[in-house]
Amino acid sequence: MELLGEIYDVHEGASDKILPNYRFRRAARAVVFDGNGNVALMHIPELNYHKLPGGGIERGESVEEALRREVLEEVGYRIKIGKPLGIIIEYRNRRKLLQVSYCFTAKILGKELGTRFTKAEKYEGFAPMWVKIDKAISLIRSAPVDYDGGFVIARDVKFLAKAKAMNSP
Repeated sequence: MELLGEIYDVHEGASDKILPNYRFRRAARAVVFDGNGNVALMHIPELNYHKLPGGGIERGESVEEALRREVLEEVGYRIKIGKPLGIIIEYRNRRKLLQVSYCFTAKILGKELGTRFTKAEKYEGFAPMWVKIDKAISLIRSAPVDYDGGFVIARDVKFLAKAKAMNSP
């Protein structure tokens, strides 16, 4: 899978040095298309931003297994995984976190099965929404830029732009 980019703490002096006490997290994400050419976004009203569906890969899971689970939990649909879009590495120095996100295109299969949010996601008001890819890019870019939001914006806009350039789904 192609490395699409590395995101650093640019406002605090970029550094590619990872200290031994950094936490390593792998995540699976998707640009999920419905039958009308819309993509799924997660709207998080409590934090006033949007992001692609996806999340952490659990111990013993493959990237694809984690992706299917995360999309089912957050969007409420089973999916057919499509083309790999790439990998983005995030160096979140303030959080002492090195995160690697693997992203694919995907298409929904069958009927909606309902979301299964965590307590934290419910508290933050997570809700899936469906929009055209250009609108998705615009919504993600319009988020207020706080520390974590800056990483989400840079990462997810890059994944969406790659999906658009590939004429996905």
